[in-house]
Amino acid sequence: MEFQLYGMIGYAVGSCHDDRSVDINEEFSVPDGPNAKAAAIEKSREIVQKLHGQYSHLTDYSLAAGLRVITEIWETHFEEAISAIPAMPAKKAKPAVPAGFKEKTRKPTT
Repeated sequence: MEFQLYGMIGYAVGSCHDDRSVDINEEFSVPDGPNAKAAAIEKSREIVQKLHGQYSHLTDYSLAAGLRVITEIWETHFEEAISAIPAMPAKKAKPAVPAGFKEKTRKPTT
């Protein structure tokens, strides 16, 4: 199964006008099975602990993260190496059929 750990780390550098943030966007996979979600949570905790160790010493530190399942709903591929299907030879068009208007004149009735 494919998972995504997402979120943000916030911190300040020097003054309150120099706030910074780092996006968390980690995609990873774990083997499918009944324990896939538990394994993904454990892997996410490891990633969060690593990020916490890198940034927690900074001023105004904050970390927020979430975990979601990545579900593929559509996929497409374009490959130039595939040979094209040969075009069919052109056929002569049928002649146009004239519109079937017919005029009738009435004799005036007296």
